[in-house]
Amino acid sequence: MKKKALALLLGLTLVIGTLTACGSSGSGNSSSSGSGAGAAATESEQGTSGETGGSEAEVSDKRIAFTMGGINTLPNEDYTSDAFYDFMSEKFNIDVEVWANEASTANEKFSISINGGTLPDVITWYSFTREDLVNYVDQGLLAPLPDGWETRWPNVAHLITVSGYRDALEVDGQVYAIPHSVYGNFLEMDSIPANYAFYYQKKLAEEVGMENFGDDYTVTLSELKEYLEKVGEAGLVDKPVLGGTYASDIEMLQFANSLRSDTCYETEDGWVFGPEYNLDGYTENTELLREWYQEGLIDPDFYVKDSAEYRSMFFTGDLAALSDATSPDFLGGPQGLWKEWEAAGEGRVGKEDIGMAIVTADDGTYSSSQVGNYWTMVVFKPDIDPEVQARILDVIDWISGKEGQTALQLGIPGTDWEYDADGNISIINLYGTDVEYKAVGLFRTFGFCDDDFAFSGAHAVLDPEAVTQVADLYDVKNNASVFYPLNLDYSFFSSDNKNNLSSMDMGKKMTELVMSTDDIKTGLQSYIDEYRSIWEPLVTELEEYYAD
Repeated sequence: MKKKALALLLGLTLVIGTLTACGSSGSGNSSSSGSGAGAAATESEQGTSGETGGSEAEVSDKRIAFTMGGINTLPNEDYTSDAFYDFMSEKFNIDVEVWANEASTANEKFSISINGGTLPDVITWYSFTREDLVNYVDQGLLAPLPDGWETRWPNVAHLITVSGYRDALEVDGQVYAIPHSVYGNFLEMDSIPANYAFYYQKKLAEEVGMENFGDDYTVTLSELKEYLEKVGEAGLVDKPVLGGTYASDIEMLQFANSLRSDTCYETEDGWVFGPEYNLDGYTENTELLREWYQEGLIDPDFYVKDSAEYRSMFFTGDLAALSDATSPDFLGGPQGLWKEWEAAGEGRVGKEDIGMAIVTADDGTYSSSQVGNYWTMVVFKPDIDPEVQARILDVIDWISGKEGQTALQLGIPGTDWEYDADGNISIINLYGTDVEYKAVGLFRTFGFCDDDFAFSGAHAVLDPEAVTQVADLYDVKNNASVFYPLNLDYSFFSSDNKNNLSSMDMGKKMTELVMSTDDIKTGLQSYIDEYRSIWEPLVTELEEYYAD
């Protein structure tokens, strides 16, 4: 399957990294959940969709008030008293009443509100499912987008189209939700590839005679093993091992061995439960992990340590390789790690000292998996006033355009940033250093995820070298020998049987077998059989539901 490489829009005089990733709090704390690289466009690249149509031309003199439940809008926080809120309020002639909606309770609060008929005018749906959407629509619990919305709000139309989920959001010819798409405005990507990359110390590789280690962003299993062994023999670090939690180590090996890790998926034989259908693959992967564990290539405490501990060990220089950290293609990726590396010791230069790569089989083959291009959805209460809905869509449309999206990253246009004579972004006040607005968190789940604008850590100036490295890594991931497409049917399927599947933890079972002397295949089969009453009804349900 041929994949399109990243379409990066570079060439700025100054490119500023994102403030918070998808999933981050409204108070401005960074929390990564997406991945990517991006840069702001020049004024000439922006076109006019963000500055015409409903975004401005349709905004009337009538002041509109509406209630809103974002995500990670915290109780006792004031989102409506700073200059950014004043800017948005004046621009769109709006007053917003904020309903606190923390991520930890968002699912429960949404379920209670929608079933009780107490939704705010607009709310972020944290854990969207297609089945629930259909059920809610059938019960009249949600309002569709109004007729003519694709013409009046072109940026919203673009946002929905590039998400890839248009069909899943439509019921009886009407669209009922707006995705918080990850990419598609500043950064275009055919598909978003997932593959677990790792970090290593370049100087260690050089000292043991492996100067070209990871140069093409790939390392074979044998090469990684050789690197760890040589570093250990030379006594260069206290921990000459691959440091990472059991989950990250297992996932890394799965991609290297092109093992599909999906729980349930459709094959030529019909719907299957992955661990049983590919028992040999799971067995081989677990046997390899046991081999590395017994040979001391994996930290002996990998089953109890968390990612923060390994990250700390890597920054002190005591760890040879780090698999459990913010992934190189996530927000806070290489540049964020470079900064932490440099802060931990004098004379360090992150971009020169740290390399990143994915692991492949010895023959160079590996897999990647496609992940979804959205995080959360925005929906409207069923009896929303048409004028109120239209004004909210005006706001979403502007934020979904390049100027609005940039404003959420850099602050108020004309106050904190502006376009220079060449059409490039010029910073007046550096967001996060000179200014910061709580109101930005209020509007952050409108439009595109922050990943689309930039992938740097919070409040950072984006290093072009980091952009290049992430783009190169994406090319490698997109050119995988095996590329597993996202199965939308399973992603959006919801049922009690699917919920019950969460009681299984194949990774934990594999880890237990790694540290034992039990026969691995027998142990995995026994575990699968033990939970047969959990997963088998789900497979049957999927077969029946998606039968031709």
